[in-house]
Amino acid sequence: MVDVQAALEADNAAGSEGVAATTSQVQALLASTTEPAAAVAADKASTNKKKKKKEKMELPPPLYCDPLFCAAAASCAMTFEPKQQDSLLDLVISPEGLPKAKPTIDPQDSKKWHVQLFEADHEGVQFSQAQGFKYLDMKYVLQGNKDAGPLTLAVETQSKQHLLFCQPPGVWGRMPENCGDIRTDAAFTIDEVPMGLETATNFYFRHTIESPTCWASKEMVEAGPHVIKVIPTNAEGKYIVLSALIWY
Repeated sequence: MVDVQAALEADNAAGSEGVAATTSQVQALLASTTEPAAAVAADKASTNKKKKKKEKMELPPPLYCDPLFCAAAASCAMTFEPKQQDSLLDLVISPEGLPKAKPTIDPQDSKKWHVQLFEADHEGVQFSQAQGFKYLDMKYVLQGNKDAGPLTLAVETQSKQHLLFCQPPGVWGRMPENCGDIRTDAAFTIDEVPMGLETATNFYFRHTIESPTCWASKEMVEAGPHVIKVIPTNAEGKYIVLSALIWY
């Protein structure tokens, strides 16, 4: 006669062992599939991070831009950091040695053309760096006064258009005490021909409602190579501060 009780116990034991074996197999399978999945996810995250670093953020098109500024591709050489195009120093013909000048944060009491932080920003940058913060928006300027003599630049334009000379914006519209204004405290020649800059009422406000920090040559220049001279004229020795030159 079959011992029913013993048979049931044996069957239960075998079932328990099967369940245990199945559980351990599932755990092993999960472990073997989880590790590669985690590795793949980490690798994908790293790749996406590198991709984001390489990608440049594209600005949306402007709602409106006057044809003077947007009808043709412009080139801009500047002293600000960071910059997207060329350095203004790359355009310098004279004084010699100026293209290799290193910008300073502290003001320079120099009678020569030099590159330093715009005086209006000096206190803010110095304070931030003293706190251990990085200051990425560096408004370096190329400056010189009457004692420094002429600054000579060379550009090659691609189309007939105005040249734009830029200075940094002042604090609440006012320049530092020892800085002049490129409109009134400098003379300009283009290919040895005297050239004035248009005033706001005659030129700039016809094209933009913004307060100008860039001023245009009164006449358009033809396409081709040109030599520009910037001659500081302020009798009190105030500095001319240039931050960019734009041409088309």
